[in-house]
Amino acid sequence: MSDASETDVAAASAPIHLLVIEDEEAHVELLRRAYEDARRAVELEVVPTLEDARRAMERHTPDAVVADFVLPDGRGLDLLPVAAARGCPVVLMTSQGDENVAVEALRGGAFDYVVKTPRALAAMPRTVDRALREHALLLAHRRAVEASQRSEERLRATLVSLGEVVFGLDEHAVIRDLHVPDELRGVFPEVAVGEPLEALLPASVARTLGESLASSGAGIVEHSFAHAAHEFRARVCPRLDGGWTVALRDETARRAAERARERLETELRHVQRLETLGTLAGGVAHDFNNLLVPVMMGVDLGCEAVPEGSRARAALDNARTAAERARGLVQRLLSFSRSAEAHERRRVTLAQVVREALPVLRVSLGGRELKLDLEDGPEVVIDVGQIEQVVLNLVMNAHQALGELSGPIELAVRVTEAEDTTWAELAVRDQGKGIAPEVLERIFDPFFTTKGPGHGTGLGLTVVNGIVQAHGGTVHARSAPGEGTELAVRLPPAE
Repeated sequence: MSDASETDVAAASAPIHLLVIEDEEAHVELLRRAYEDARRAVELEVVPTLEDARRAMERHTPDAVVADFVLPDGRGLDLLPVAAARGCPVVLMTSQGDENVAVEALRGGAFDYVVKTPRALAAMPRTVDRALREHALLLAHRRAVEASQRSEERLRATLVSLGEVVFGLDEHAVIRDLHVPDELRGVFPEVAVGEPLEALLPASVARTLGESLASSGAGIVEHSFAHAAHEFRARVCPRLDGGWTVALRDETARRAAERARERLETELRHVQRLETLGTLAGGVAHDFNNLLVPVMMGVDLGCEAVPEGSRARAALDNARTAAERARGLVQRLLSFSRSAEAHERRRVTLAQVVREALPVLRVSLGGRELKLDLEDGPEVVIDVGQIEQVVLNLVMNAHQALGELSGPIELAVRVTEAEDTTWAELAVRDQGKGIAPEVLERIFDPFFTTKGPGHGTGLGLTVVNGIVQAHGGTVHARSAPGEGTELAVRLPPAE
């Protein structure tokens, strides 16, 4: 049953205590007859003056008051503040209708204004019942608003204790209260109550939030925005007394953690894909290597039987070259598939590895200049053969990137600080055309290449990445179109 219907039943059945302030006995008698005819249970207490009414209300608060507008010691209006303080509704009566008096009475807090005619006095029980119902509804609304305000205060205190910015807005989006936690005081400007929302938030955010408020009705609005290097989520809740309560939660740390988790998940999927491809590549390389053995043996036997300089010998030489290239591809596939396996490792500096690999590097580069800047930094624990493969792959990658350009390749070994750690770094740089950002993201993917057919397998940098990760290191690529490319390998120093 609703509150209103419960009030109706109570008004129709429970006896009420009605205080009547009237100095004309004839009018009092008409009121008595009206209640007798309506068969309403009522306790009529009749007093002739305001002073008598005040004393009566001090003894016992009535359920309702019916008062004449003009009394021997004043006006019925004078009793309205007393009745309001005691929580009882007042119906005012007057012998002559006056619009100005009626407006004054209703503005003063009277629930109704009645001209004293026989019909109006006969209907007084219904008038009083209606005043009681409206008064009960008004009290219920006030209690609901007060309860809502107390709840909002508790919620505001809780949100502030959790580090949230909480403020109230009136129906014009003007700030009427504001609570900013200490850790966010430098993020938001100092604003005062009575200032517009734009004084607290960036104009674009305030405008978007204001549009959301206008279209939200009674629903809760949520809006995310960035401000002063922070990421916030705004939740807006309408208030019973008009306006809104807004809570801003700083989600910078949570969203950074989410992005880090997503990056880790992406890296995990990448590693799992590499493991699968490595297994596949190992199987393919093994079978392919078995097929190459008789091919190369046949070519060697043919070369022994055919004189040099003949067309047949030239064809066999071309076949040998192709077979050797195929064997090189097989070795790269095997290196990729085994990059995570354990190998014999020893302590050595990266500068030593480069010096040992120089003869092979210079032959591989033909006549291209190789600029060296080698620091004898800390020792690293590595599989020398694998790291030599890394150096060769990086240098050959730079050589191919330069193509017909005549620029040198720079190879440096140095010590670098990153992520609060000291690393031994090997960097290879070229002054080629550079790499676009969308391509740079994929250079370590297996079989990804920007070179034309016959000019690359797409495994060189994948092998580099696999070997370096197996050594607990990282590979970093820096490039931009027209600015060349640098690939840097970082390995942890030996303990």
